[in-house]
Amino acid sequence: MTDTGFGRFIDEETIQYERIYPHPQERVWRAITDPIEIAAWMFAPDEWDLRSGGTWRMGCDWTGNVAALEPPRRLRLEHARDDSVRAGGFIQYELEPVTGGTRLIFTHRLPGVAGGLARDPDGIAGGWHEILDRLAEQLDGRPIGAGLPATDFARMADAWLAAKAGRPDEASARQHVFDLRREEAGTALNRQYRERALAGAGGHADGGLGRFINRQTLEFVRTYPHPIERVWRAITEPTELARWFIPTTTWDFKEGGAYRFHDDGFMGELLTIDAPRFIRLSSASQPGQEPGSFIQYELTAVEGGTRMRFVQFSTPGGLFEGRPEHRNDVPWAGGNLGGWHEFFEALGAHLDGVAADSRVPPTRMAELVADWVGKVQIEYGMDPKLGARIRIGLRREERWAELNALYEDLIDETLPAA
Repeated sequence: MTDTGFGRFIDEETIQYERIYPHPQERVWRAITDPIEIAAWMFAPDEWDLRSGGTWRMGCDWTGNVAALEPPRRLRLEHARDDSVRAGGFIQYELEPVTGGTRLIFTHRLPGVAGGLARDPDGIAGGWHEILDRLAEQLDGRPIGAGLPATDFARMADAWLAAKAGRPDEASARQHVFDLRREEAGTALNRQYRERALAGAGGHADGGLGRFINRQTLEFVRTYPHPIERVWRAITEPTELARWFIPTTTWDFKEGGAYRFHDDGFMGELLTIDAPRFIRLSSASQPGQEPGSFIQYELTAVEGGTRMRFVQFSTPGGLFEGRPEHRNDVPWAGGNLGGWHEFFEALGAHLDGVAADSRVPPTRMAELVADWVGKVQIEYGMDPKLGARIRIGLRREERWAELNALYEDLIDETLPAA
């Protein structure tokens, strides 16, 4: 597709997507509010009274009122309550200018879907993903559908269309193929969204998987229901880092200061500190990485808490032995991405004051470990704190292995080509 930015399940009834389009804010605003443009990349509105309190109707018999209209920054459409949608549903676009373009944060809350948005039979989560890809094509002036995957079916369909060239039914055949290719892409996306929902099960702050901004840059975004100062403390104080991340052996907290985590390959220099919003650490000392590689945390206060954006950048030119050939120039592997995902789950639990494994989906192995720890504590007098560390540590290892497998597939499916 034209963009690999997967949505994040904020809860079972709410999904949020973040995209950055290389176009001015006013241009993106026009594309999401002009009914002629909307018809090009989404579907034609049946009603579109774009004023506060005005009515709208489109697509799958969705209808409601315009709840907020703040050009060119925010548009919020409330869902009307009916037999399939409970009160509180909405669709919202939020735009903000960023370097090189416009950030769109798109949120859809749809109460009443059986099993939640990730598991709905109509594929709403995957559908929005594909629609936002088409918005990118509309803004870029490319043919809608140009970024659909080049699959075996697509190649067969192109050959079939070639035979239709010049025939009266060419236009309808082309539309038929386009619809089928969208259906194929949507099916694949829906499967991936179901996997992401499972990866995020358990109620922690955010189940969103990481994504690639480009081949060298990995991003995770989480929203935690805590003040920015609290989250800052959790990611910068050694005693807190040790509880959800890795204990520090060196932590000279100043710009230019050295850092080193217990893992010998995880060390470097604190490059930039702007409390409580931003910290960047070099990672050039990690095996295979060239100077210029870094990790960074960006914190933003948002309604109800703090948005954390984590970025890992790998300078081009590195060589990572043992990686598959198609990604031996970048550090990405299931263990790398799965590790970050699991750490950010643990950070959410730490901030909420609960055990790091308390929100991880239960498994039979977790039950067996807890049972074994309990017996050892009774029979041999094991310190309860030691027993808790063993139980949590083993469950986190199991969780990491689950995520590793998921991320291996994600890397192969979405890593941009060299």
